[in-house]
Amino acid sequence: MALMAANGVAVLKAAIRAARGEEEAGEMSAYDMALEIKQVYAGMMIARPPEDWTIVRERTAAQLAALLNEIAPHLDLDLYRKSKRGPKKPPPKKDQYRNGGHISTFKLLYDKKQ
Repeated sequence: MALMAANGVAVLKAAIRAARGEEEAGEMSAYDMALEIKQVYAGMMIARPPEDWTIVRERTAAQLAALLNEIAPHLDLDLYRKSKRGPKKPPPKKDQYRNGGHISTFKLLYDKKQ
């Protein structure tokens, strides 16, 4: 199933790349696209019986690519963009010693000898 989802996302990204360019396709979230396919597929199968989808199933690869290229310019890509990471916060200042200071056992023993 994961391989099929990855292939479906790759095909969609290729259609977006052809219609809108490499930069737009690179900003798309594969996770969000796969999730959309998963969620919409169930609804499509309820709304229309499987025999209604023979028009898509019987197309050649070239015909399917042409259909996707026709649909791709009309997609709202903002729904599937990758999340941008905010600026990193600087790490908090650390005290030199959290436990009150470390003194090595060697130094303690050496000081006792003298």
